[in-house]
Amino acid sequence: MIYCINPKCEQPENSSNLNYCQACGSELLLKGRYRVLHHLKTGGFGHTYEVDDNGIKKVLKVLRQEQFTNPEQREKVVALFQQESEVLSQLSHPGIPKVEPDSYFSYLPQNSQERPLHCLVMEKIDGLNLHEWFNQRGYQPITQQDAIDWLTQLLDILHLLHPQYFHRDIKPSNIMLKPDGGLVLIDFGSVREVTVTYFGKLPAKDITMICSKGYAPLEQIEGQAVAQSDFFALGRTFVYLLTGTELTEFNQESQGKLIWQEHAPQISVELKSLVDWLMEPRIEHRPRNTQEILQHLKLIKSGNTNQVTTITVKHPHQATTHYPETSLPPDNNHSKILNSPLSKIAGSQMNYCINPRCQQRQNSTDVEFCQSCNAPLLIKNRYRLVSYLRESKALDNAELFEVEDFGSEAVIGDRYKVMKVLKNNSSLVVNLFKQEAEILKNLDHPGIPKVKLGDGYFTVDIACQSRQQKILRKNKPLHCLVMEKIEGENLSEWLKQQENSKIDYHLAYQWLINLLEVVDYLHKKQYFHRDIKPSNIMRCSNGELILIDFGTAREITRTVVEILLGTDVIGARIRSEGYTPREQKDGMAVPQSDFYALGRTLVHLLTGIPPIHLEEDTQTGKLKWQEHAKPIPEALANWLDYLMEPDFRDRPPNAAFILEKLKDRNVDNLSFPPLIALSTSTIEKSVPLWLKIINFGLFSILLITGLLWFQARQEFRERQPKQLSKVTSAVNYPAEVRIKIIGTL
Repeated sequence: MIYCINPKCEQPENSSNLNYCQACGSELLLKGRYRVLHHLKTGGFGHTYEVDDNGIKKVLKVLRQEQFTNPEQREKVVALFQQESEVLSQLSHPGIPKVEPDSYFSYLPQNSQERPLHCLVMEKIDGLNLHEWFNQRGYQPITQQDAIDWLTQLLDILHLLHPQYFHRDIKPSNIMLKPDGGLVLIDFGSVREVTVTYFGKLPAKDITMICSKGYAPLEQIEGQAVAQSDFFALGRTFVYLLTGTELTEFNQESQGKLIWQEHAPQISVELKSLVDWLMEPRIEHRPRNTQEILQHLKLIKSGNTNQVTTITVKHPHQATTHYPETSLPPDNNHSKILNSPLSKIAGSQMNYCINPRCQQRQNSTDVEFCQSCNAPLLIKNRYRLVSYLRESKALDNAELFEVEDFGSEAVIGDRYKVMKVLKNNSSLVVNLFKQEAEILKNLDHPGIPKVKLGDGYFTVDIACQSRQQKILRKNKPLHCLVMEKIEGENLSEWLKQQENSKIDYHLAYQWLINLLEVVDYLHKKQYFHRDIKPSNIMRCSNGELILIDFGTAREITRTVVEILLGTDVIGARIRSEGYTPREQKDGMAVPQSDFYALGRTLVHLLTGIPPIHLEEDTQTGKLKWQEHAKPIPEALANWLDYLMEPDFRDRPPNAAFILEKLKDRNVDNLSFPPLIALSTSTIEKSVPLWLKIINFGLFSILLITGLLWFQARQEFRERQPKQLSKVTSAVNYPAEVRIKIIGTL
């Protein structure tokens, strides 16, 4: 059965083999791909249908314009509908319906005098919305465990949404419950983008008002919704789910607070206080961000209720004490337990001091300042150093820490990140460090660490005071970079754990393609890495590779190309022995330098021997490595040699060229690289004798012809001086005589 979506059609149901409606003649295949299977429901703003998209079931929303007679109102509704498409196409989260960029379109039914229909196709979510689900179970209140689980899921969604948008219409009917227990937030037609322009308009009350009675806070009813308006609606949603009672049946205090707690005896006082916190009548009394709520939920779930009651009763965030990073608390008693973000953490083991000169950098989690040097343990009021990872080997200038991020921009699930802290404050190293931060911000590839919103480069001024000394001493600022944490280990460490400390050619081919895709993306973004080696490649738990340490990366500019015969722009000669090509050692790195290092990296992995310990051919400068590796196809070996050509002009022109020749091919049957000569044995087998004789004959003819031409040229030159001498001898004669003499020549 195929359904016609023409609102004027009297018989919308058609057989599945038709392309046009038998009743009204409207096209049944929408946008050349969607077949409408049946009508699902009609809501306040539109009709919803199930459609088939090449075998995949999806949902089609069609805007109802007929009920909006006011042109201005109709225009706003269409704008909200288009906005929903734009917002959903930019978001990627299991709790948000997926929408492809081209899923919004308009459709004009046959012989229609009406306006075109506005359509939006999105992922079909199996299950019921919470209003329907609650009705099916007879309005039986949910348990505390379900409430915590569902709150966590919805806050996870809002955490992704709030840096740029807020929803403005959270309620049970806009939350879908999937069969696997997952929640999906739907109906993004009322979403509002968080912009400076928007907040500048708040007093004017000219923002479109979206309100659901009982769930919308006062500021939203007045057309001044903010991100915290979503927290209010979320709290009201859970009052309904925890009590099984409609919100309109509850009384309110004089301050506007809902009196509901006695209707939910199955949950703890702490959870009730948390829900009340979400529903505070005044915006400034609600949580500042989703992370703050999640921290309290974590404590409630763990049973650590003592901290929760002191923090969440009334206005939890007002109870928090923050000290500036460069000052000391008034009583200098730094081991005292404080109401800081650090004191809210349950189950943590250690705080690490960021001060590189600190004698005892490990601290317990219940202190805010280092017990050894008094440096603050919460960096930028946001990052807590959980553990010391390692020193960065690049220029031996940095330390790496695992950090826990308590900032509002932190993405749930990615709260643990990596902080790189410089030990060396020289201008060269600081410039490279800033360069790494700027480059990573501009890159977005699964094979490159991400710098999330709010992270990146910053400096920290630390005021320290030892226990023995009473003098407050301010150190030089520390340069920091926070980025995505890659779960896994670098290939140098991984290789040591493998049998015979080497890999086979199948894995080498897979990793070569993996890394070439990263390098191809990097080069197309106008950067080259300059330090590819096993220790700068992370192997994730899923087997994928991540290229790290962009402190030495360079931008590809005309200036860099022009300096090939000079020195590097910043004067930094980055080198890793065994992996760095000659031109880079001379301060003249180019994109092809990355190919050389990549080839050397694969050779290290195939042989288990660092390239610096492998012999080089004294005449060609090429690496002798194949005898140390497991058996490998000759073509693949030649491609690696092609990458490692001593002269960068003999290496591949770009990564896309290599990928075109190698990707999605049988590794045992690869074509040979164009600039690598086949081995002698291969030539003898592939070139017939008659062709060799013809080649020799042609060469002989060319040689003899060249010799004859050279001999003729020499004879011609021998005659020239005699003729010139006659002309010269005429110079001393009178003009009339000179003319006659020259005329006779």
